[in-house]
Amino acid sequence: FLVPGESVKYLGRTDNGILALSNYRIFLSNTFKHFEASIPLRLIDTVLIKEMFTLIINCKDAVTYTCSLLSSEGCTEWHTRITLATSVPEQLENLFAFAFHAYFSESHFTSLDQEWFNRLQHVTGIDECFHRELER
Repeated sequence: FLVPGESVKYLGRTDNGILALSNYRIFLSNTFKHFEASIPLRLIDTVLIKEMFTLIINCKDAVTYTCSLLSSEGCTEWHTRITLATSVPEQLENLFAFAFHAYFSESHFTSLDQEWFNRLQHVTGIDECFHRELER
């Protein structure tokens, strides 16, 4: 499922699954190993190409993901896409936080959405939020 404000930019196939890039994360699935990974873009440290067909995604929490693509051109394209998505944005408004906030600025809320909107807007006092979090 997508996080509010998230949109898929690219969707492709690996040699044994799916690779998707959104404005918030990378989604990897491997159908043979029954494995799925959702990697937030800001968690990614480096992206490398190994042996022309394999992408290696190193994360800041020391986890490494690999996926093999069907062609070297596809591997190079995905490397470029991910590198651009994880680099410092040219404009501050391109950060995912702004898309997330824009979603909650619109008028169609569920009760859960309203709770998150209130937290984002600091409608309740900081002390109240702190005590609610302690109780949770």
